[in-house]
Amino acid sequence: MRNGTGFAGERSADASAVGGESVQAGALPVRSLLLLALILLLGIAIYAPTLGRWFTGDDFWFLRSSQATPFWEYAGKAFDFRETGTLPEFDRYRPLYPVVWKLEYEVFGLNPAGYHAVLLGLHLACITVVYLISRRLFKLEWAALLAALIFAVHPAFAEAVGPLSAGNRVFATLPYLLSLLFFMRYAGSSGRAVSYIAAFLFFVIAVLMHTAAITLVAVLPAYAFLVSGKPRDALRPAAWLPLAPFVLTAAVMMGIQVWVRTNLGVEEQFRFGWHQYSLYGRYFGAALFPILVLDMETWPAGIRAVLNIIEGLASLGVIVTGIFVATQHRRSLVGVFAVFWLLVALLPDSTLLFPVSGRLLYLPGAAFAILLVAAIVLLKDMVPERHLSRARLVGITAVFLCLAGAIALTVHATSSGQTAASNRAFINDLTDSIPELEPNSTLNVVGAPLNLVLFDDSRLIALVDLYYDQVEVRRIGLQEAARMELTLEEGDRIFRYER
Repeated sequence: MRNGTGFAGERSADASAVGGESVQAGALPVRSLLLLALILLLGIAIYAPTLGRWFTGDDFWFLRSSQATPFWEYAGKAFDFRETGTLPEFDRYRPLYPVVWKLEYEVFGLNPAGYHAVLLGLHLACITVVYLISRRLFKLEWAALLAALIFAVHPAFAEAVGPLSAGNRVFATLPYLLSLLFFMRYAGSSGRAVSYIAAFLFFVIAVLMHTAAITLVAVLPAYAFLVSGKPRDALRPAAWLPLAPFVLTAAVMMGIQVWVRTNLGVEEQFRFGWHQYSLYGRYFGAALFPILVLDMETWPAGIRAVLNIIEGLASLGVIVTGIFVATQHRRSLVGVFAVFWLLVALLPDSTLLFPVSGRLLYLPGAAFAILLVAAIVLLKDMVPERHLSRARLVGITAVFLCLAGAIALTVHATSSGQTAASNRAFINDLTDSIPELEPNSTLNVVGAPLNLVLFDDSRLIALVDLYYDQVEVRRIGLQEAARMELTLEEGDRIFRYER
């Protein structure tokens, strides 16, 4: 027990480190800082093209509400769980996220570069925290840097860091990781009360950003009793006392989420059942073979069949890796912790009833990176240096990641870039051809970018409302437009988008 906290304190560096020379948790060598800076520059290079990309899809819900609603009124509606579902962006109870959009709108307005810069900055911060967490876990500089590299360039994350409205996972992941990092500091020999307070505050921020962050309430005790202390510590009730505020907060948030989903009619998208096993397999496969998270519906059936086989093999590869590190628990419990973390972090999204997407892998991404590195560390220690050197093992991993990233990110950037460009062209053509519309008039739209009319016309309406106040928007076909031209009421207009 350490300082009355109930935790035994972090094991010595010699006990934790496997496969190389141990380092002290507090020291940051200049060489490591330079290499981390290179990894961050790589992250910037990957996502720099998004800075010039316009808005897409759900972005227009957030923008329109931010434009039309005063800050305190909007924040009040966001935090009042009874208001869930009253606005399109309130379809889940994650109150801090729409408030962030409101703050960004006050600063950036309709300039998308600022929003993308914030998202990219958060991603870079997450990379740094993954490095710091991995450094404490492995006590090995090269292992921590490799984990940061994996997280930095993982192609599946393009769906979280690229499109703005999908960035809620990035906004939630940074406080999620910071909470874990500060809890590690608290549980270790260098812990202070300020570290505990910071861990709790970041946990609260994370769960208010996104429901998936609640899983941290299971990850913290796993770290305390597997890595920092010993499994038998969990049998002492006093050891759980520092975790009580986290458990209570998670219970309150879970109660709110259950109320929202059962009373406001949004529970149909979530279900516990056999489909979760399939989804876990898809997540594993997409994590190891990330091109599968891309939209492949337009690809030839033969190629899709081959990729599905590869996905199954990739999923099996992650399962085998997890079993391998779990069976090596006598040498290191870091791998066991990573397996548990990954499974728990994926649990909320395994209840979803829609296809796997890359943004869902972002929050569990740190656990996946640490799992891979744990396997590499153990493998490197088992195989003689002359057969498999550390430099060769790390080099092969890095090259594979960069090649996979280049392919997946290029495909994703092309698709999402075209979507953003079509939205920009649509509104440019509209405002050029119809500079003004009278209040209470009707704008009849023929044709619109697909992402604006997916499921319903609410995104299209929100976009038009950004530029015209108090105008009704109707989407019509070519034949109806031809009939309406002769009977169009005064003030009403027809706009044809032909690109």
